[in-house]
Amino acid sequence: MISLPPNKGKLLVAEPSIIGDVSFNRSVVLLADHNAEGSVGFILNKVLDYSLSELVPGVNKDFKIYNGGPVEQDNLYFIHKVPDLIPGSIEIDGGIFWGGNFDIYFLSSLSVLVFQAAK
Repeated sequence: MISLPPNKGKLLVAEPSIIGDVSFNRSVVLLADHNAEGSVGFILNKVLDYSLSELVPGVNKDFKIYNGGPVEQDNLYFIHKVPDLIPGSIEIDGGIFWGGNFDIYFLSSLSVLVFQAAK
């Protein structure tokens, strides 16, 4: 097996042999940041049974919510490609961004992936 250093913007694919780990078993993780302090990533393939409109009052979009990881389960994080519309966005790589300063009413006009947790 080839071992590569973790880099921001890379996909990490969990081996099927991870048994008993509910969060990472068969997960595909987008590494949003990696430095000496730690890593932040989003699990891309674990859809939850919630939509954004169920979790955020005033938003009338039924964006799917993904289980982004086991930490900070009480936060929502957004992956998007519109940094010019969302100030404070952080580039992951290749025109893919996360976070930023969202206006609740602005969310209704966007297409984003929403994750329940990260870090």
